[in-house]
Amino acid sequence: VILASLEQGVREGRMLLHDWLVILTAQYNEAFKLVQHNIGNSVTSQIDVEFLQCPQLQRLPRLVFALLRNPLLRFHEEGVHPDYRIYLQCLFSALEPSSLQRAVYPLLTSYSTPDKQAFPRHSLSRAALITSGSPIFLLDAFTTIIVFYSSTADPTLPFPPPQDCKFSLISLGFI
Repeated sequence: VILASLEQGVREGRMLLHDWLVILTAQYNEAFKLVQHNIGNSVTSQIDVEFLQCPQLQRLPRLVFALLRNPLLRFHEEGVHPDYRIYLQCLFSALEPSSLQRAVYPLLTSYSTPDKQAFPRHSLSRAALITSGSPIFLLDAFTTIIVFYSSTADPTLPFPPPQDCKFSLISLGFI
């Protein structure tokens, strides 16, 4: 995708990524024999776009969506500076898969205290912040880490979290 966007432009890189996901979904459905055709006047298909038969692939549609929304594949007209796109191209080309996944789709974790994790992974949505009931959130976007205390957090909770707490050690990559 990066090579296509460099050689043929961002529009081509976006189309290549989109086409790749469509082809993968079609091949997956064919491999698991999920496409059904009725003989007669009507043709129906039961297409699995959530990869329910293969948990390892279930994150792919979300990652593709995140990559399409990422500045790497957004257009210059959308306010993406060319130097920033080059930075992302270099960074994403050098990352191992787990780090690339984190850079493309950040990890949102909640904590009930700086030492006690409440939930290991939330969706990246306002609803996750509101409905979880947790007072502390950590957003890890590989190059950026954001600590968020909700408005309902106990004012006695230390901010910023102490350096020796589990929360800080995880965010720094020591655990």
